[in-house]
Parts: sequence; C-alpha cells; structure tokens
Amino acid sequence: MDKLTNEEFEIKYNMYYQSLLRLAYNYTFNTSDSEDIVQDVFIKYYKCNKSFESDTHEKNWLMRVTINQSIDFIKHKSKVLISNDYINDLPDTSDADSKNEDLKVYVNMLDYKYRTVIILFYYDNYSINEISNILNISENSIKVRLNRARVKLKELVGDKKWLKKI
Repeated sequence: MDKLTNEEFEIKYNMYYQSLLRLAYNYTFNTSDSEDIVQDVFIKYYKCNKSFESDTHEKNWLMRVTINQSIDFIKHKSKVLISNDYINDLPDTSDADSKNEDLKVYVNMLDYKYRTVIILFYYDNYSINEISNILNISENSIKVRLNRARVKLKELVGDKKWLKKI
C-alpha cells in the first residue's frame, strides 16, 4: 500500500469511524476513551504500509486492531463500569424498552470473547463468516462462542420468558 493521501485517508476515516467507535465503546463504555482508541487505530492505519486485498479485508483489519486496542485499554484500566450512555447507544433488540435495557446490561456482563460475538452478530448484524474474518478465528469457534454466550445469558437472566429471542 502506498502512503495514503490526506484525501484518501479522510474518505476511509469517514467510512469507518462510526462502526469502529461503536465497537470500541462496546468495550470501554465511555465515549472519550472510545474516541481515543479509534484515534489510535487510525494513526496506526495511516502509518501502516500494509496492502489490503479488498475493502472487506481493510475493514476487518481496522476492526481487529480496534478490538485489540480496546482490550489493551481495559487491561490497563483498573475497573470498567457499565454506563447508561452505553446502554442507550445500542440499537433495540426487543419491542419492550425495559426488557431491551435489561438485556443490554446482561450482555455487558459477559466475558469479552462472548460479548464481542453477541454484539457483532445481534447488534451489528454480521454473519458468522464475517465475524470469523474480523476476529481471525474459525467459523466453528464463532458458533461455539455464540452458543456459550447464549447459555451464559440465559443463566444470568434466569427465567425471564422474553429472552427466547436469543
């Protein structure tokens, strides 16, 4: 990849910024921290001399770097709290708002590897194949993580009947 021109970089920035910000926010639950992470990701992107096979490959690389940056950020932060801003920013997955809010809180309680696949699959509507490419793990591993995440969610939720959607 040749060095990006400022115009090319701005196009890519505008194209990917919102999805990367949402992805980072799924880990940090803080807008400022997420913005910092995405800024770091774009700095790495601007400086990298990597050739991308396609736009999809490029986007997957950016998402993978964002996930890694987010996890590194959390490892260095002593405590991460679930914020109401995060809950309000996720798209609805249920007709009833109170049920939806409860579900988002439970999703946030999952380990990172389970939360990541749930968010990418249910909230960002990626296919199993796309998630596999983004996370660079096999489709079978994605399926296993989704199933384990669903089981963990059901354990967290208890006998709430409305969770049948997941």
